[in-house]
Amino acid sequence: MGGALAARTHSPLLAMIMMFEISLNYSMMPPLMLACALATLVARQLHPDLVYTAPLTARGLEPSADTLRIGAAHQQKIGDLMREPVSPVRDNMPLPEIAARFMEHTFNFLPVVDDQNRLLGLVALHDLKEHLGDAGALRGVIASDVMAPCR
Repeated sequence: MGGALAARTHSPLLAMIMMFEISLNYSMMPPLMLACALATLVARQLHPDLVYTAPLTARGLEPSADTLRIGAAHQQKIGDLMREPVSPVRDNMPLPEIAARFMEHTFNFLPVVDDQNRLLGLVALHDLKEHLGDAGALRGVIASDVMAPCR
C-alpha cells in the first residue's frame, strides 16, 4: 500500500510516514522504505504526471516547476472553471421531462421553482429511481412529488 501511494504521488516520505502511522510497526520500516523508494523511481520513469498534475495535463496545461510554484490556476480564466448554470424545473413538470433534463446534463440536482420563480426544493437524480419502474404512472408524477423541500 505504501509503494502504491508513493508511486502515484511521487512522495516516498509521505507514504512511509502514513504507513508507519497506520501500522506503528518499527520492524516493517526497512522494507517499507525500500518499497516506497523503488516505487517512486519506477513511477517517475513510467508515468511522469503526479496524481495532482494529471488533471492539468488533461486540460492542455503543461505543469512545470514555474506553473506549480505560481499556481496553474493563474493560467485559466474563472469562466473555464465554472459550470453552466442549472436551469430550474417547474413544480408541475412531469417526471419524464425531468428525467430528460437529467439526461441532457451532468447535474445530480435540479432546483424546483413555482410560477413566481421562488425556490421550493430540489429534485435529486437518485430520487427518480423508485418511480422509473412503473412506466404507466410516470405521467402522474410531478416534480413536487419527488422533490426535497427547502427548509
